[in-house]
Amino acid sequence: MDGPPSVDLVVKAVNSLYNGQDPSQKEEAGRWLQEYQNSVYAWTISDQLLQQKRDIETCYFAAQTLRSKIQSKFHELPENVHESLRNSLLEHLNAVTGTTDSVIKTQLCLAMADLVLLMPEWKNAVPELIQRL
Repeated sequence: MDGPPSVDLVVKAVNSLYNGQDPSQKEEAGRWLQEYQNSVYAWTISDQLLQQKRDIETCYFAAQTLRSKIQSKFHELPENVHESLRNSLLEHLNAVTGTTDSVIKTQLCLAMADLVLLMPEWKNAVPELIQRL
């Protein structure tokens, strides 16, 4: 991936993957989304997708991407942005409502659990999570 894709391009690919009728387009969208997930751009774009809340598929894909990135690519982020990621994830969790689909909630909770384990500098994580959530 040469440069950051637009949010709209990611949404279009997600919609093709989940709702497309043409098997070859679905396959191409899947390949492109996999490349996207492996890029450094996935951190910020997935965060934006979760903020926009366009549809369940896009939100699920964005939450799953963040969880996956935290699990396997956390080292891509410089230490000075760890707190920003934590705060953003807390905002997404605070935005969860009774109508938020459980698959999205699950991915966000798993992402936060992984982040707690990978951020030794977050000394009081559990008490802070209990207080804020």
